[in-house]
This record gives sequence, C-alpha cells and structure tokens, in this order.
Amino acid sequence: MFDGRKYSYSSGTSYLNIFINDPPENGTCTVSLPGQDADGNDVYLPAETGQALLHEFQLKCQEWRDPNDHAIIKTVFKIVEVTAKGNVTTMLYAGPLAEAKVVFPVGEFRLFAEIHEEAGAYAVYDILPKFSVYLPDEDDYNAFDFDTAIKDAKEVGNQDRVSQLLQVNIPSLEL
Repeated sequence: MFDGRKYSYSSGTSYLNIFINDPPENGTCTVSLPGQDADGNDVYLPAETGQALLHEFQLKCQEWRDPNDHAIIKTVFKIVEVTAKGNVTTMLYAGPLAEAKVVFPVGEFRLFAEIHEEAGAYAVYDILPKFSVYLPDEDDYNAFDFDTAIKDAKEVGNQDRVSQLLQVNIPSLEL
C-alpha cells in the first residue's frame, strides 16, 4: 500500500577522535612557616606542625604544567579531619594564586591541594598526609585579639582569612 511518501537510502562513514584531557603534572606543593636562615634572613621554612590561630602558614604550589598546554587557572587548598562522624573536609583557599597564607584549627589533618586547569581537569597533591596543629598556650591565646583580627580581614576583603579564623575551634583551655 502506497502512503504517499518517498523513501531514500544512503550510507556513509564517520570518524570520532576522542582526546583525553590530562591533569596538570610535575609540580610540588609545600607548607611552611616564617623563620630565619643561617644568615639571619627572613625565609619560609618547611613545617610539619604548628600552633592553631597564632601561626600563619604559607601554602604554596609551584612548577605545575599542563601536558595539553591549558592554563593553570585555580589552586585549592583543603584539609581533611577524621572525626567520630566521619571525614570532614574544609577548604582553606580557592583562587587564581598558587600560594596562600592560612591559619589552622586544632587537630590532625590530611593537607592537600587541587591544581585546576582551564579545560576542567585537575590534579590532587598530598602536601602532608598527617599534619598536626596544637593549642597555643593560655597566655598567647588570651593575648590574641580575635575581634581585631576578624575586623582587619574584613576591611581588606580577605574572606578566606575570616572563614579560617571562625573555624579555629579552640576548645576550652584547661592547661
């Protein structure tokens, strides 16, 4: 039975090339504290521990390259703490700079960085799998002007620092 339509058939081939976007590679990331070298010059020295609230740590990633020639556009620094309720991940910094100055809460953390490139791939780099941050002593804690630190960070638009200060959960100091 003719339905009034004309049918036409053809054949052909096509190819689909899939390129895998590789993450950035060959870089390193470090955590350090201000100090002095043997000549008395101010430098940042590698850190494996420090005081909550009072120590300002430098987190830095360098020499990351993308094998596909994409631009590195963002660095994210995070900590993971194991708690009774499971792992808690806290972002310390996310932005275009490859370094940040941060304060940590009290605890033992896995410290890592994510290095993102413009096409969406990213690498994860473990800076320290176990990074311990301890309580300041009572006198140092009492001398710290928390309100001024928050106010100063707000005034210069440093929301990362405001968040870090608010997350520094210092339990009651029973020394």
